[in-house]
Amino acid sequence: VLIEEILESRSDKSAEIAVGDKVSFEIRKNCVIEGEVLAKTDKRVKVHTTKISGVYQIASKKVDILASAPPADTEEE
Repeated sequence: VLIEEILESRSDKSAEIAVGDKVSFEIRKNCVIEGEVLAKTDKRVKVHTTKISGVYQIASKKVDILASAPPADTEEE
């Protein structure tokens, strides 16, 4: 019975989602994405992301620098 309830709760969510809905989901622990549903199938949705918040760790070689931070002040007063 417990497994059936879990499966029903999962399937009920996808039926409620419609194209144009604003949605959010956790992509990883402590990293949430928000956006608008562009398309959907029975099991998946395609989301145009508008905001990502949280902490996400990635290999530095996969990151492109868009703007540099100001140099740290190393001079002692």
